[in-house]
Amino acid sequence: MLNFDSLFPYRFDNGLTIGRPVLTCAFCLRKIQGAAETQRVSNLIPSVVDIWAEASCPCGMRNQFRMRLRDDGSYSYQKENKWHERIAPRPQKGLVVHLKAVWSLLIILFSCLKVLFWVRKMRRMLAKQNKRR
Repeated sequence: MLNFDSLFPYRFDNGLTIGRPVLTCAFCLRKIQGAAETQRVSNLIPSVVDIWAEASCPCGMRNQFRMRLRDDGSYSYQKENKWHERIAPRPQKGLVVHLKAVWSLLIILFSCLKVLFWVRKMRRMLAKQNKRR
């Protein structure tokens, strides 16, 4: 049997690295800090790793874990014989990122133009005051 901690961090072919998942006791809901034993690891599909593991909690319960880690950052886990899906947030790419950057620059530019307008106005007012003296 493999040690659960020896699998992590797990690195996929696309470069994504996943750290050790937090294992929680199904009975007392505490985090299991001790070492878990990996019963089986399957990587039939290169983009998915299927892990079966067991761990003992200090409360005395023996917990079984089954999880599927995917190379896009999403994962599934089995709890009470039901699969639960967690989807990783997609990074912003391409056009959206550039449009946000351009929009931010336009806001900064507009703010600078407002400041420049007020500086010129104040200079004119000071010049008029100096001419009157």
